[in-house]
Amino acid sequence: MIQIKGASFIERCLAQQIPFLGCMRPSSAQVEWFTLNTLTVDQAQLTLSKGSEVFVVQPYDRSQAALNFSLTPATEAAIDQLDDTDMESLAAEYTISAEQAEAYDRMLQRAIGQINQGELDKVVLSLRLALANQSEIDLNICNLFTPETKDSFRYIFSLSKGVVWVGDTPETLLTRQHNRIQTVALAGTRRRADLKHDDFTSKEFEEQGFIVEELKQRLAPFVERVQLSDRQRVSAQNLVHLKTNLEGTLAEDFSDEELLAALHPTAAVCGFPREKALALISTLEGHDRELYAGYMGFRSAAKSTYFVNLRCARVDQTAVELFVGAGITAQSVSKKEIDEIQSKTATIMRLIAFK
Repeated sequence: MIQIKGASFIERCLAQQIPFLGCMRPSSAQVEWFTLNTLTVDQAQLTLSKGSEVFVVQPYDRSQAALNFSLTPATEAAIDQLDDTDMESLAAEYTISAEQAEAYDRMLQRAIGQINQGELDKVVLSLRLALANQSEIDLNICNLFTPETKDSFRYIFSLSKGVVWVGDTPETLLTRQHNRIQTVALAGTRRRADLKHDDFTSKEFEEQGFIVEELKQRLAPFVERVQLSDRQRVSAQNLVHLKTNLEGTLAEDFSDEELLAALHPTAAVCGFPREKALALISTLEGHDRELYAGYMGFRSAAKSTYFVNLRCARVDQTAVELFVGAGITAQSVSKKEIDEIQSKTATIMRLIAFK
């Protein structure tokens, strides 16, 4: 059995099979805890009309309907404190095996072949890595809500019996405040330590450029004019990414559903052009992404914010699985992409110390 420790609220919800959410929103130092109740589409609309927030979860697969939940605050919830000895004993790493690296290389080479033939410009290939498959594992989320990471959305939730998702995503899919909307082109991954010696490469600038171009095309039918920020470098734990903000004023009263359908999945988690990338991912990956590379967020009548579900783990009673991926272009080199995936596993492992 896998046990999740670090908050008695979580342990109680899991024991009683109560859906729950614990999260820390970007630029906030407050951990919020909620119990969740499933809403139909009509019930969600009624909840919004009363001025309340709805929590929305969309799987990667667009053919699956988004899930809507009401949020009931759980004010008694808190993170348990661990001393330094506990923290050291819970430290863990994950190393990609030679077999996993070889399997990823085979996918990558087939993808580059398609790219070189002009079929597409970029595709994001992911791995679903089994972290553990043992009878007794203790996870501890004590690191999940530390204040060091302020520009990401950190969460742990359970929507169905016995399955928990935990993650830390630096990528906002959509923010809407009245008639203003914003999205983010986030790509290009380097370890912070490496940037002391080497800058981002042309491959990483190109990869991020594909996402900017795709998002411009996706937003154009909805806004009066797409406005772009300067390209920035942003940190996410041990990694640094390239980021461009895209925003605009809605030309009409478009719904969140219309905007999200246009944006999801972006080139940051799928590829460019989208439909060809989706088809190639379906052919090559061989695993169900489930909620990985989908989105989740909070919707209200006045403001909504949705986050791409990156850097995440799925936990059930028998295994802990990490979901990580890398953007493949014509300039991709197998070892570098596998090293990038290895670095991304480290960001997840910092969140869910286990023994």
